[in-house]
Amino acid sequence: MAFNSARVKPGGRCKQTPARRARLAAAANNLQIMTMKWIHWDKVLATGHLILDTDHEHLVDLFNQLATSVKERQGKIACAELLETIIQYAKRHFAFEEQLMADEHYPKIDYHAAEHFRLIKQAIRYKAKFEAGEPESHISLIHFPEDWLTFHILTADKELATFLSAAAEQPG
Repeated sequence: MAFNSARVKPGGRCKQTPARRARLAAAANNLQIMTMKWIHWDKVLATGHLILDTDHEHLVDLFNQLATSVKERQGKIACAELLETIIQYAKRHFAFEEQLMADEHYPKIDYHAAEHFRLIKQAIRYKAKFEAGEPESHISLIHFPEDWLTFHILTADKELATFLSAAAEQPG
């Protein structure tokens, strides 16, 4: 594209036309996708509870598959199917956690279950936005798992695992 001096504002800045904004946004999105930080399973995310950690590691893998699908532009159907797989797997995992909390009389069960409900609702909302083709929805798909997994695991699930470990050490 040739330089057009008529589009330069005083002070040397280019006029922000809709076409230019769209090209800049596309370039930024491509850069963001290419440089995205993948979610890596490591001891920081581990809760110390074998079953919780196994499920969490599988969720991390599913989210990484989703990020790869978006990056490689595998299409709306492939990404939507992965989102649905994530949602269904998370529902099963959350049901397991909630049963475990009930069995062990976890005092924060209501708060934890409410967080599960909120996370599933958030995932369904992301899926709907993505399927509707909302602008920037593919970028949101990549970033919501990072917050979703790391925040929930690093706070609520680690606290639950600590409680479960202490309960297992109690006699009787």
